[in-house]
Amino acid sequence: MSIRIEPACRRLLAHSTGSTTTHQGSGYTITTHYRTYPFIVRRPGSGTTTTAVACGTCDAAVGVRVHSVEEATRRRRRIALGTVLLLVVLLVAAIKLARLDAWPPVGAIAFVGGFGAYRLYRAWQRYDGIRALERRHKILPPTDAAG
Repeated sequence: MSIRIEPACRRLLAHSTGSTTTHQGSGYTITTHYRTYPFIVRRPGSGTTTTAVACGTCDAAVGVRVHSVEEATRRRRRIALGTVLLLVVLLVAAIKLARLDAWPPVGAIAFVGGFGAYRLYRAWQRYDGIRALERRHKILPPTDAAG
């Protein structure tokens, strides 16, 4: 499921309030905690604009970059194209490996292609053309608030 790109949409401004580390066996998990504040985003007719959103935790005016519907859709298509290209790389590398006529680094190429395709697919799912310009803040769709 991907985020819908609409002219006006509800989002949450998330302020990072800290993180906790949980150790289990030889691994660990870092959980970042946020306080969220709802706001409405209105996209420009064309191009990109920067607007300010008030954070309820730190009282700062957080810069938010907002792309128009056309610009966000175009960027999302580029991400999808990159995903498809990396899947083609993965497929070609897998065929070479299956035929056993592969030169040594083809396994690494298959791994990088698969990992890259997965990362780009996840980016495609989440990309909506709305980003916070400060590191302590994040923009979330309303459905991410419960999770």
